[in-house]
Amino acid sequence: MLKKGVWATAISLCACAAAFAQGTTSRILGTVQDPTGSVVPGAAVKLVNEGTRVTFSTTTSAAGTYVFEAVQPASYEIDVEAAGFRRFASRGNQVTIGQPATVNVKLEVGAVTEQLVVEASAEVVQTSTSGNYGNLVSRQAVMDLPIVGSRGRNPLDLVLTQPGVVSGAPTGGGIYVHGARDRSWNYTLDGIDINDSSQGGSNSTSFRPNPDMLEEFRVITGNNTAEYGRNSGGQVAMVIRSGSNQIHRRVTKDPCPGSVASVAATGFLPDINGLVDAGARSCANG
Repeated sequence: MLKKGVWATAISLCACAAAFAQGTTSRILGTVQDPTGSVVPGAAVKLVNEGTRVTFSTTTSAAGTYVFEAVQPASYEIDVEAAGFRRFASRGNQVTIGQPATVNVKLEVGAVTEQLVVEASAEVVQTSTSGNYGNLVSRQAVMDLPIVGSRGRNPLDLVLTQPGVVSGAPTGGGIYVHGARDRSWNYTLDGIDINDSSQGGSNSTSFRPNPDMLEEFRVITGNNTAEYGRNSGGQVAMVIRSGSNQIHRRVTKDPCPGSVASVAATGFLPDINGLVDAGARSCANG
């Protein structure tokens, strides 16, 4: 009986760990070849987060392949070393939520002290996965696109820009995707469920993330893969920014919360000294 209890506990813990990582990470994979196209087994491969310099290491298999699982969204550098070849470095490879990045490497003959550097060599056409119809809403989009409504800054308003998403459901007037119920959305933040069954629509989850805290989010409107589920409508997987080795600052001013003028006045100011803009003055004048 005790043995069964131990196994049940272990299975529960594994399930929780899988749930926490649901749809918030990705993978980087590829094949290492020599100039003739033959695979290079046993090559040392390093994955370096360009923002934090956190490094992960592996070696290529007998088939010359490598893979890094559970990779957080960020920009990465791939370094490859093998005896008899020049060191290879690929920089600026962007990894996004649930979208695998393939970086294939072709080594050149030479001393390992020599280096070949390429920029953003990840494949543009996605061949490593299928399904998950939808789009990524990047941090730059959240920063630049208008997200100010009568109830403040809500990045989830950008869900309405996705194909198949319609505002004004026949039942309840909420937001729905491809005819699914407006209460059929599934929201996760860093893999954690933030749904509220008492609310419908894509922009009314109880937890409304501050747009400055988001790294990015992916909106999936159909053909979900196994890591997504729970609801039959759209999936919104959000990831919080993890920070980097550089200091950043950001100031947002809303002089008249909830007013029409606040929509024009609220923005992202280039410096913290210019806190009064034309929108704020128009609001003050009436």
